[in-house]
Amino acid sequence: MRYAKGKGRGKEKPEKDRDIVERLKDAAFVAGKTAADALAKRPGIQASLDSLKARLTTGKAEKHEIIDEVNKNADEIIALLNSKKVHIERLAVDGVPGSGKSTLARALAEKLNFELQTLDYIDLNKPQDFSKERTIYEHHRLLRTQNIDDFDAIVYIDEPPELSQKKCLHRKRGGINIDIFDYEKLKKIGAEAFNTAAGKVYKIENSYIKLKIKPKAGFRVYENIRDKVEKKDFKTAGLSKEELLFVSVYDRPQKGLMAYVKLDAYNEEILKGLSAGVLRFLME
Repeated sequence: MRYAKGKGRGKEKPEKDRDIVERLKDAAFVAGKTAADALAKRPGIQASLDSLKARLTTGKAEKHEIIDEVNKNADEIIALLNSKKVHIERLAVDGVPGSGKSTLARALAEKLNFELQTLDYIDLNKPQDFSKERTIYEHHRLLRTQNIDDFDAIVYIDEPPELSQKKCLHRKRGGINIDIFDYEKLKKIGAEAFNTAAGKVYKIENSYIKLKIKPKAGFRVYENIRDKVEKKDFKTAGLSKEELLFVSVYDRPQKGLMAYVKLDAYNEEILKGLSAGVLRFLME
């Protein structure tokens, strides 16, 4: 009798284990689907998914539309540089995602017959080579991470973060940026990098575009920001330009793209998914 009883228990345990595994799989599926459905309702993700769908449908990358306003701003920038008798070989364009820096840079490149170099997917934590002539470089971390003295002039789109976010959603491409990036932080550090650069500020009328022409002694961003931070009695040895900018604005060094990422961006959706999964497991 003992042997039979033990044998019966042995059969029950594997069946019970299999049941738990199946319930866990079901709960995981419910959790994942619930979280995915919630995430898909976020405006930024919706915009990015629409952009991806359009690209997959047409098989072509999105075109950069150059509207009349951007053309006008590009013409005014060129006119300003010509009026100051500045011979341009390299130009830097910066601004937060969605501010229109790529479109402006493309318009300038076409009008000047320059090459356009977008620095996406390039490690800007490392110094880059900007020696190529007749080139316009653009990126939202360009001024804050690189030695900009290779540029004859720098252009910064000092646009309110909320406006850039709205434009991100409207164009759909890169819409997810408004969810994952802290636009206020992106803007403050970018503005600090531009403002700290030596040189007179020129503003393009009826726009958020600002420009500085390189002084004879250079833009001296690193030196200027280092001097500013040292006045706070903060040790600057070994800190990168971006870290110094963070110390200047937030009193603590940070650098890299992750410094601007909102790690809790999707906490609500993830928690909603986990709650649904746990509830499904308990109800089985």
